[in-house]
Amino acid sequence: MERTNTVIIGMGSNYDSKNHLEFARRNLQTIFPDIVFSRLLQTEPVGFQTNLQPFLNQLALVRTQTDIPGICHALKKLEKEAGRTPEDKKQEIVRLDLDILQINDQTLKAEELNRSYYQQAMSDLRHLL
Repeated sequence: MERTNTVIIGMGSNYDSKNHLEFARRNLQTIFPDIVFSRLLQTEPVGFQTNLQPFLNQLALVRTQTDIPGICHALKKLEKEAGRTPEDKKQEIVRLDLDILQINDQTLKAEELNRSYYQQAMSDLRHLL
């Protein structure tokens, strides 16, 4: 029997954010039908020097038997489909950023998950963990 993984995905955008996050939610629901999303939170950019546009951020909670490489592949594919390019990165344009922050009890990106806006979003999902 395959193991069911509980995965927390961080979602963010600072360019046409509402549309890019809607695109992500729609496509993630197709891949992971039981996915649950936190509320959207508008945040200030962290670590950006020139593009100081606010971000929209959100968390997603997924329970899936897909392994980590499979999940990563799906997320990177969606980022590319949303138009993410290396040129945009140089200009600090983030059309769509999807990162696995935690899988099961293992936190992969503690610095991100501990940001105040993701902690607020976690409060929307805690009852499901």
